[in-house]
Amino acid sequence: MSNLRKLFGTISEASLSRLLSKVKTNDFAIISTFQYGNSVEQNSQLNAQLLQTINARKMGGYILIGHWQEASDGDTTPDQLDDSVEESVVFIRPTELSADQFTAFIIDICEQFNQDSIIVG
Repeated sequence: MSNLRKLFGTISEASLSRLLSKVKTNDFAIISTFQYGNSVEQNSQLNAQLLQTINARKMGGYILIGHWQEASDGDTTPDQLDDSVEESVVFIRPTELSADQFTAFIIDICEQFNQDSIIVG
C-alpha cells in the first residue's frame, strides 16, 4: 500500500467528507481508462489524459484505487481469474452544466477512451 500512497498521496478526512457530501447532492460519474492488454504505464497515461479532459471542463476529479478480478478470455472459471488493481476517476457535475450536457459528456468520454461502461449516480 505504501507504493500507492507514493503515487497518489493520501486523502484526508476533510477531503473525504467533501467528496461524500458532493456525491450525495450532485450527479457524478466514475470511469477508468484502464484496459486489460495495456501496461500499467500505458493505463496511467490514459488516466492522466482523462483527468486533463475532465479538468478542461472545470470538473476536477478524485482518483480512486479499486481491485477486482477479470477474465482474460471471457470464458474463465473463478480459479482462473486475474487480479487487477485499477485506478478510476470520480468527477462531479458542476451546477452550470445541465444533466443532459453531463450525460453527453460522459458518453463522449466513454467513446473517446474505448470503455464499455461508466458508473453514473
